[in-house]
Amino acid sequence: MEKRKKTKRKRMKIMEKKMMEKMKEKKMEKSKKMEKERKKKKKMTERRKKK
Repeated sequence: MEKRKKTKRKRMKIMEKKMMEKMKEKKMEKSKKMEKERKKKKKMTERRKKK
C-alpha cells in the first residue's frame, strides 16, 4: 500500500510538471502573439502620424 501511494504521488508530480510546462508554452505563445499585434498597431499609428 505504502509503495503504491508513493508511486501515485510521484506520477501526480510528473503530471503537474507537464501541465506547468504546457501552460508556460501557451503563455509564451500568447505573449508572442500579443507582441506581434502591438508592433502592428505601432506601425499603424506611425503611418497615421506621417499623414
